[in-house]
Amino acid sequence: MAHVTVAEVQGWLDKDREPIDLNDPLDDDVQFSTLVFAKIQQVMDTVGWTSVSTTTPIIRKIIACLMAANRYNRIYAEEEDAGNLYANKLERRAWDWVQQIVDGMMVVLDNSGTEILNANDPRFYPNDATGAATIYNALGNKIGEPGSEDIKFTMARVF
Repeated sequence: MAHVTVAEVQGWLDKDREPIDLNDPLDDDVQFSTLVFAKIQQVMDTVGWTSVSTTTPIIRKIIACLMAANRYNRIYAEEEDAGNLYANKLERRAWDWVQQIVDGMMVVLDNSGTEILNANDPRFYPNDATGAATIYNALGNKIGEPGSEDIKFTMARVF
């Protein structure tokens, strides 16, 4: 099933030079979504992104951008050995966005607008608020006030 719509791909293309038929199957979606997901899976779960309705907006934008670049390069392949300049620019921009997501420099929001935490983000890991409410010693006896002697991670602190 496609991860992007015809309108999303057409948004990157000149409608006069490269119109896309509304019932175009977008066959290259599988190739580009697989490549994008393979890179992003380093830092977040992409298993649930199976269709247009489940794939996040920024990821759909990246896939559509790569598909548009591919279409332009196919059209101008015989005229320009190095590929179309605009297509090359789109492709570089899309892969830069993917790298920014992987590096934690770009926030990915789900379809409801909620941030999807990157595994490289310190907020993903336990922090000072993480821990047990009641502390027991090695013998199983309750010690101190709840949370008083709890050892906690401090990875969420920004240095």
